[in-house]
Amino acid sequence: MAFPTAEDYEIPVDRFPVDAALAGALDWAAAGGLTADPEGVRAVLTGSEAFAEDLAERLLGALGIAPGIAPGIAPAAPGGGGA
Repeated sequence: MAFPTAEDYEIPVDRFPVDAALAGALDWAAAGGLTADPEGVRAVLTGSEAFAEDLAERLLGALGIAPGIAPGIAPAAPGGGGA
């Protein structure tokens, strides 16, 4: 199943500053001590999904943030109640 893209909504994709957004995202990740995947970030910025949450999860992963773990915070022990 193909999901609608910006082009399907007649949004001028060529006007979205992908390179500037990519540079900003990579700078942000580097400032936080993360190792980002530039091609992964670009794929998210130019991709589409049915749900924004899916793109957000892919973006965080491409920026070097492991799923479910905030940088600098140890994950809870299995079966633990959390904080």
